Amino acid sequence: MLNLLEGDHLRPAPVRDRWLATSVNYDYAARLADISAPALICAGRYDPQTPLAAARQLEAGLPTSRLVIFEQSGHSPFIEEPERFAQVVGAFLSEGAAVPAL
Repeated sequence: MLNLLEGDHLRPAPVRDRWLATSVNYDYAARLADISAPALICAGRYDPQTPLAAARQLEAGLPTSRLVIFEQSGHSPFIEEPERFAQVVGAFLSEGAAVPAL
């Protein structure tokens, strides 16, 4: 249930509502190589918001990254493929573990 308060319509929109419009102006590509921490990039094959090309650019720019494509997912593989998502994240968090195959 949504709890609206009197005057809510006068409040500014939360930052998350402006993120998409703002984020298109940022380019972090030149700084990606500075990140040395292992990175897991989870991408849905059918993501309408973040195309696979963007995930592949991240993978190419992050020296210690691993890209996992969720073949049956859009933007939310943690919801659309929860079992595989849990396996992939668990494997990533375990030192030296391989990402499970499809």
